[in-house]
Order: sequence, then C-alpha cells, then structure tokens
Amino acid sequence: MKTILVKLALCALIWVPGLMARPAWIELSHPFNADAPYWPGLPTFNLTTMIDGYQPGGFYLLMYSYGAPEHGGTHIDAPRHFAFGKWTTDEIPLDRLIGPAIKIDISSKAAQVNVYGKNKYL
Repeated sequence: MKTILVKLALCALIWVPGLMARPAWIELSHPFNADAPYWPGLPTFNLTTMIDGYQPGGFYLLMYSYGAPEHGGTHIDAPRHFAFGKWTTDEIPLDRLIGPAIKIDISSKAAQVNVYGKNKYL
C-alpha cells in the first residue's frame, strides 16, 4: 500500500504541472479599420468625423460615424445569416467558438497571392 501511495505521489508531481498549464490563446482578429480585408468588390471601412470641438455648453465632444460591409475583417456568420430561426451571433454558446487548433504559418505563401487567388508573379 505504501508503495502505491509513493508511486501515485510521483505521478502527481509529473502530471499536475502539465494539467495546470494554461493553453495559449492566439488572437486571430484583424483591426476594424480601412486596412482590414474585405470581400473583393465591396466598399471598405468608412470613418467620418461628425463633431470635433467645444460645444455651446462649454464641453468638448468628439463623435464619429462609421460603416463597413459585414463580410470584412474578423467576423462570424451566425447560423441565422443562412437560415431563418437559427441562432443569431449573440445566441451562439461560447464553447462553440473555442477549441483546440494547430497554427500553420503560410504568410510567405500568402504574400505571393493576390485577393483573386492568382500568383502575383504570373
């Protein structure tokens, strides 16, 4: 019995630190601005300054108006986008949006392709 307890204690020393390690989070979002990728042919991000200055009441106010197509930058298409009565984005359970993944760096190859999928050197 004592031998089993010693073996269990040794196993715990080996496995517990690995179990307590936090997974790495990889940020996949693009900035929400004119540099974000948008579906080819659609308008891009638009930011207009509406008010920038002191107001008659003596307070300062900075106000913008913005617009962008929904298929640009980092976004999610909710099931409702394709089927009536399905989840809207705010109804999707968070656990459906998180999971294990493998990171593969293809940035050098992607730099060789334009937005229409053709090699830019041809």
